Amino acid sequence: MIISIDDTDSREGMCTTYLCAILMDELKEYGNIRGSPILIRLNPTIPYKTRGNASTAFEITTSEPEKVMEHVISRVDELSELQSEMTNPGVVFIPEDRSEKVKEELGEFFLKAVREVLQIDDAKNLIANLDLPSRGWKNGRGLIGALAACGAMLNPGWDHTYEYLAYREKDT
Repeated sequence: MIISIDDTDSREGMCTTYLCAILMDELKEYGNIRGSPILIRLNPTIPYKTRGNASTAFEITTSEPEKVMEHVISRVDELSELQSEMTNPGVVFIPEDRSEKVKEELGEFFLKAVREVLQIDDAKNLIANLDLPSRGWKNGRGLIGALAACGAMLNPGWDHTYEYLAYREKDT
């Protein structure tokens, strides 16, 4: 199962990549995390971005997909900067048995999200047409980046760089 998230941060706090790292650690209880997560940088000219306009995705092998989805939705709801007007999270799930069926369309969506300005309904309509589990908060703008990250995860081989992220331990 691919899990992707976007738009959980604000200019005052949180970070979508940090939330991704938390989820990857917590979800080990439900299965095996496969490979490394990806972070994609979407169109940098988007005026309503919260900060860097990036979304994340990772893959888990699990026999408990419903519990995984419930956990992810709960944590995004709990940790996102929902009080910020600009924060509109989105989460998309690609069940393992759907990956090949949606690969091409999501790859095209990913490339559009990097190069163009997409509307929220573009993402919502594709999610509905492909019958993908998802959740959007507030206006659901994060569904655009989350769906694009799924497309990037399913279509490796695009030109990329690496970004190393490290998080400090909380002071106790």
